[in-house]
Amino acid sequence: MKALTSSFKKCFDIDVTPLKLKKISYLLTQWVKQNDAPENIEILDQCFLQDPNSVKRNIRAQSQSLSSPPLQALIDSGLEVKQLLLSWQETVRFTLTDFMHLKNLRYTDEALADVEDDATESALDRFNTDFVMMVKTLDPLFLTLTENFVGE
Repeated sequence: MKALTSSFKKCFDIDVTPLKLKKISYLLTQWVKQNDAPENIEILDQCFLQDPNSVKRNIRAQSQSLSSPPLQALIDSGLEVKQLLLSWQETVRFTLTDFMHLKNLRYTDEALADVEDDATESALDRFNTDFVMMVKTLDPLFLTLTENFVGE
């Protein structure tokens, strides 16, 4: 990360300060434990739990109710959520990691249906349409994530 920041400073001749993230695994764990995510974010049915004291003690839950008593018991025993499958505004699905990485980002079928597939559209028009959709979707998503995970 330091090399990236250094290169960015050299290229653009500006001072860059990395964001100070809150403890993301703690926040994700609280979301699952309380079944309460911020507005516009929905907790889906997959997560990766890990013991902070032993990386070998981990559980991957898929197609599970994360509010089920067995899963909640694992959290109560000290496991933390390291990865969580989320949906944002029913537009995109992604796995958020404890390093604030977004993995497997996919647009939902509903979001893709909003972008009409016009056979007469040129490749450049299609690219522009896709780019605008991406910016309109990801910009507010990143703002939401920043509001929830960047702290003092």
